[in-house]
This record gives sequence, structure tokens and C-alpha cells, in this order.
Amino acid sequence: VCNSGYNGTIAAAVNAAGYTGTCVGILGLTSSTAAISATFIKQNWGGTPPNGLYWLKYASGSNIAFQAYIIFSRPDGPWVKAVQWNAGADMSVAGAVSAGGSWINAQVNLYPGKIATADINYLRGLTG
Repeated sequence: VCNSGYNGTIAAAVNAAGYTGTCVGILGLTSSTAAISATFIKQNWGGTPPNGLYWLKYASGSNIAFQAYIIFSRPDGPWVKAVQWNAGADMSVAGAVSAGGSWINAQVNLYPGKIATADINYLRGLTG
């Protein structure tokens, strides 16, 4: 059974679906099970995954596992939150800004941050 240490919303959804293993083997819930894409999570979830924090790792991007907020509830998704600008934060650096910080905890909030530019460029290539 998943515990809330991984992600309360996602763990609750996994448990409600009757999953009896541990979260460790579920795609995207830990850094060691980082998914290759949000679409891959959606295709292999067995229904619509809940919006929330997931681990991703793009081999053609930074090739470093990172957490991102993913929106699965939209019919035209999934969507990966790549950047949130606020309070004049400098987002021009190539690396991640505030990686794993509070900016990824919700679809929209007041905290600035971004995933690595290499991962943003990879996402842009996937979506046109």
C-alpha cells in the first residue's frame, strides 16, 4: 500500500484503486521509477492518473530525474508544468531553478521555478 510520503493525492488514488504493492514500483512516483514521459504514465496507469507530482527523466533532455506537476485531467493533456515565473526570478539559466521547490506543489501558486532548459526543449520538440 502506498503511503503519503510519496504524494498524498497520488497515494490515495493508488490505494483506492486497490493496489496492494508498494509505491516503489509504480511508474513516476519515486526518483528510481522516473517515467520517460507524462504520456507514458497516462498510457500505463489504467485510467486517468490524478493531477500531481510525478518523477520524470528525459534521456534526450537533461537525463536527470526531476519532479514536476503533471495535469492529466484535461482532455488535451497530459501537461507538464515546466516553469512558473514570479517576483522577478531569473529563469534564463540553463539548469533547473528551485528544483523540487514549492513551485511544483500545485498547478498554480506564488513560487518561482523551472525545470532544466534541456528538458523544456525536449518537451517543446514533443509538442511541436
